[in-house]
Amino acid sequence: HYFIQSNLRMVEFSYWGECRGYGHPIRLMLEYTASPYTFTGEQCGPPPYYHKQEWLKNKYTTLPDYDFPNLPYLRDGETTLTHHIAIMQYLGRKHGLYPVTEQEHQDVDMLREQAVELKDHLIDVMYFFSYRVQGIEPNREEIQARKSSKAPLIQINISDMSRKYKKQKASSSGEGKVWMAGEKLTYVDFLIYEQVDYARCLYPDILDSDEHCQAMKDFMVQFEQLPTIKSYMESERFKKYPLYGKRSFLGKSKETCYTDMKCDYVRSSWY
Repeated sequence: HYFIQSNLRMVEFSYWGECRGYGHPIRLMLEYTASPYTFTGEQCGPPPYYHKQEWLKNKYTTLPDYDFPNLPYLRDGETTLTHHIAIMQYLGRKHGLYPVTEQEHQDVDMLREQAVELKDHLIDVMYFFSYRVQGIEPNREEIQARKSSKAPLIQINISDMSRKYKKQKASSSGEGKVWMAGEKLTYVDFLIYEQVDYARCLYPDILDSDEHCQAMKDFMVQFEQLPTIKSYMESERFKKYPLYGKRSFLGKSKETCYTDMKCDYVRSSWY
């Protein structure tokens, strides 16, 4: 448990252990807005299955006033929320990190879905669900095959977001920073940053994979230089790894990202 001091009301926030996962983009928003919060890390069962039975058994009594008890969850006064994007949207509305114009709403809606698609591809790389159920681990050849099969899907997703970002920069007034939905920082920037960071942990050369992705590199640097984000990432509160929970096989550490495995981003004909 720990908290960040400020003059705002204390927010309660919980997710699995110390991993990033669905919880970390929420944490980034809390840190960016200097919101005071407590964090509680829930624990799953022991290896090799890391089951969630204890949490599933107790969640309705742990969160009796929540409509959909789950992780992550957030309590802000009388507001009780689960589902990470619903929480991020709430924080966006609360702190002015929400689209205003119709065009901003359209852009944020599409970008959010693009980021969710990227998240799903990355989870497929890291988890090997059928292996975890059996309590066995994939070997290097199986990991290489999984990383290689998903690499083109992950690359095109990021490339398309990079193209969108280039378009936003080209149409901006040139008087300030440009974000994914224009000149206004919104909750979707936090979501995209997180997923792209996972992708470059697993595929270190992915932002050099085509002529569009340099724009995404610029976005990532710009986001990391936001003063409160920079301060957080330089603090002991920030943990680069694990990317996801104990059930995952990849992304638990830099070593388990298997960055020595080279992947081809060229899509095969069936794509």
